[in-house]
Amino acid sequence: ISAAYGQFLPQKFLEIPRLGTLNVHPSLLPRFRGASPVQRCIERGESRTGVSLLFTVLKMDSGPILKQDVIHLSGFEKSPDVMLDLFKIGTKSLVTLLPKVFDGSAETYEQDEKEATYAPKIDSSESPCNFSQSTALQIHNKVRAFAGWPGTWAYFSFGGTEAKKLKLITTEVVKESESEDNIGAVAADNGILEVTCKNHSKLAILEVQPEGKKVMPTKAFLNGVKDKKMIKWVPFDK
Repeated sequence: ISAAYGQFLPQKFLEIPRLGTLNVHPSLLPRFRGASPVQRCIERGESRTGVSLLFTVLKMDSGPILKQDVIHLSGFEKSPDVMLDLFKIGTKSLVTLLPKVFDGSAETYEQDEKEATYAPKIDSSESPCNFSQSTALQIHNKVRAFAGWPGTWAYFSFGGTEAKKLKLITTEVVKESESEDNIGAVAADNGILEVTCKNHSKLAILEVQPEGKKVMPTKAFLNGVKDKKMIKWVPFDK
């Protein structure tokens, strides 16, 4: 039995277990095959996901499925929490189905290859966010998807000081379009940071983590900023 293994199992290994190898995969296969299914699902803004119990074959995440459980997403969940919930559900399904696997009565169905999508491994180079190239909703989903590791961050200048790196912990979409502010504009209102993103959509940053410090509400962070009208987003230059 494997779960969140993320590596290919060689044919020699797969031939050893008499009853086969089972895998608990946190997606509704054949969608989001690969190393980062939960993160890529949330990054895409999907409204539902789930967990699949399947037999392992040589081709990654492509084996016959025994059972799938579906959960619905509200648009505010973060990857670590969703992953934990899915593996709890998957474990219960596994325990329920194991007796049928042992006696040979378990029924499976093949995956539809035409519906297959892939979830490539997350890389830390994806962490920077660019407010001029992504909408507020895209960045909001990215923050949720990359929660924990590798995180999502941006540079801001406060009162003309040297730009500081802020990790975005919790966000929400204020307006999906039609804001009149310039793209990249930053406002500090009511204890939150609001950034105007692509298509003039607005993103509210509710929690942040400055470098070397703990996660804190944006309001607490802004208490240490003297001139809240002089906050600027500084695009990251690789």
